[in-house]
Amino acid sequence: MEIDQAQLTDSFRQAQKLCEGFFNDENCDEAHYTQALNLLNVITKSVKEQGIFSPNEEFAEIKTEHLKYVLIPFYLGDTHGRLMKDRKDSVKKSTVRL
Repeated sequence: MEIDQAQLTDSFRQAQKLCEGFFNDENCDEAHYTQALNLLNVITKSVKEQGIFSPNEEFAEIKTEHLKYVLIPFYLGDTHGRLMKDRKDSVKKSTVRL
């Protein structure tokens, strides 16, 4: 299921709010981490499907409204690093993203 640009922006804001809450020790539990990861994975898939970033694109060529999506790998890495379940796998996934 592909989501449109408005839904993508709303989903990103929701994921960003969750992740920034983790930095402030809000909702720091496995359920919220999993919720954030699921949402971030949907957003990542949609960004790829919509071709928002091109492999041969320079940073200066990225549209201003799309710059926020550059944070997705950081949010994924940080959230994976917070998971305690399957710790070895979580750290590995976190390291790949960060």
